[in-house]
Amino acid sequence: MANPACLVIGWNPAYQKVLSFTELQKGGVNRATSLHKDVGGKGQQVAKALHFYRESTPIFLAQFLGGQTGEWIQQFLSTLGFQQLTVHVTSETRTCTTLLAKDETTEIIDPSDPVTPEEVEKMEQLISEHIEKVSAIIISGTYPPGVPASGYASVVLKKKEGTFVLLDGYKGVDETLATGKVDVLKINAHELKALTLTETIQDGANALFSKYTLPWVAITDGKDSAALLGNDGSYFRYSIPVLENVVNPIGAGDTVSAVMTAHVMEGMPIHEAFRHGLAAASASCLELTGAKFSLENLHALLSQIEGKEVK
Repeated sequence: MANPACLVIGWNPAYQKVLSFTELQKGGVNRATSLHKDVGGKGQQVAKALHFYRESTPIFLAQFLGGQTGEWIQQFLSTLGFQQLTVHVTSETRTCTTLLAKDETTEIIDPSDPVTPEEVEKMEQLISEHIEKVSAIIISGTYPPGVPASGYASVVLKKKEGTFVLLDGYKGVDETLATGKVDVLKINAHELKALTLTETIQDGANALFSKYTLPWVAITDGKDSAALLGNDGSYFRYSIPVLENVVNPIGAGDTVSAVMTAHVMEGMPIHEAFRHGLAAASASCLELTGAKFSLENLHALLSQIEGKEVK
């Protein structure tokens, strides 16, 4: 029997440059000590992390790619072996640049060029051809200009009954959440406040539960802590271990989404699946390549992450 497949929506990819510095001086000339080229974009990071963690899981990555940067991304991802559902567009895929210096990470994000209605239609057709094959859908990040606000909603409305859906996004997600087809909204604490205009995680989650049919809200808060809240009143808090020698934190949140979903697909209780995702995310911070981690580091960190149910 074939392994359950996962559809990853990565409509806003990026060619990722990671520059390392001994120090950064604002307003001065900064010479990098090294350059690392990678694939960026939240959906692409999710697909990479899921592939590294569960290589046998069939993955369909839906993406818009264009220009030389798009060709580079397509070729890079083709070496990983999962299926790319690519719509080739006329505009150049954006470049994102990560600046690493001592304990600081700075991200410079190029604007995304718009896609055309014809390109959006091609994407919808591609997804329709494959969505019946999957047991899980991960929708990650923003969508480029030209994609309608109903774009993500149209994806989840096509899914077969029982397909698990994780949404990692907070901009333009109202129509998607309003479908009642999302199982987990996974965002960070800052995004939760921006989305709900509340000050606390508890209030933010309650605002979402009162507005949408949404079973779970998973909240990360950087190096501090994390929380998982259910619309049935469940509330889990997680402590995050202090990491030494952090190399690159970019892609950590996407690693949570990938590993959490992998374990949910395997039948693990969701609060434990989230704990495994947090451990993998912490482990990914110790690598230069985003959304990549060693199983040794994952298991070592997993033993340090405790999920306590708040009564």
